[in-house]
Amino acid sequence: MSKNQSTDFLQHFKKKSIIFEKILRKYLFCKVICGVREKNFNLII
Repeated sequence: MSKNQSTDFLQHFKKKSIIFEKILRKYLFCKVICGVREKNFNLII
């Protein structure tokens, strides 16, 4: 693997991980909101 190929791969991986991170954050946020609705509202505040 040449240096150029590895940097391309890293760029590609970074883009993918940013998308993944956004999805993960949304998922975690929804889980927290749903958890708050199900449980006592006082637990988080």
